[in-house]
Amino acid sequence: MAQPEDQSIEGDVVHLNPEYDESFIEGNLNMVGKIISDKEVSFNTCKAALLGIWENPEGVTISEVGRNKFLISFRDASKGVQIRKAGPWSIRGNLVNLQIWNGR
Repeated sequence: MAQPEDQSIEGDVVHLNPEYDESFIEGNLNMVGKIISDKEVSFNTCKAALLGIWENPEGVTISEVGRNKFLISFRDASKGVQIRKAGPWSIRGNLVNLQIWNGR
């Protein structure tokens, strides 16, 4: 049986500029998410899946920032921390990596 090759989940650096990115909301808890997959997952599918899994929390904005990459802004920081800690999350069998982003 052939051994699978080692694959890195590291990808390109996501460059976000809070001064020009309207989805970054100062004062909110902002997270960058990445779907770990070689295949592209539709942003609308991703957004609908996450909001559904998280039971449509109020004050949450999800914006696309690249292929399988998105920015999530939580008005209620404690809800965002709770959601991050409750993971790991997956969409269509693909792991979703969430990292808190402070805009720097």
